[in-house]
Amino acid sequence: TESGIHFHHAPSTSPSDTSPSTFLAALRSSLSIRTLSRPTPQTLVFELIGVDASFANALRRIMIAEIPTMALEHIYMWNNTGLIHDEVLSHRLGLVPLKVDPRLFDEYGLDVDENGEAAATDRNTIVFRLNVACGRNEREDERMERKMEERWRNEGLV
Repeated sequence: TESGIHFHHAPSTSPSDTSPSTFLAALRSSLSIRTLSRPTPQTLVFELIGVDASFANALRRIMIAEIPTMALEHIYMWNNTGLIHDEVLSHRLGLVPLKVDPRLFDEYGLDVDENGEAAATDRNTIVFRLNVACGRNEREDERMERKMEERWRNEGLV
């Protein structure tokens, strides 16, 4: 390659022996993990040595997938008079990270109702209520309009 760095997607093994045990033995001999720091009990900074970037990325993805997270799943809206459609707003709210420790909650679906369906309980659900209204302040609107006109004049746009 141009950088002089060559990546191998697998540890070098002889082409005649591609058994999983041989592959794992070669990986074990070339792989080393060095702990750089442990800032908190939940955080570990380490370095993978002797592996391909694709292997490190696969390991990263597996670790991220195993971290329990919580997100907004069911969003109910009443009287949304804003410019953003309900579905788009619901999707955006679902992307907001919730700073909640999932270990304090039961997994959703363990509790069932009388019909055998998954039930929302106080042990597996968080309820948020968002009540927002955009009121008008005419004095503030006029001040902002004058400020923008002055800015446009200074920039030669008006």
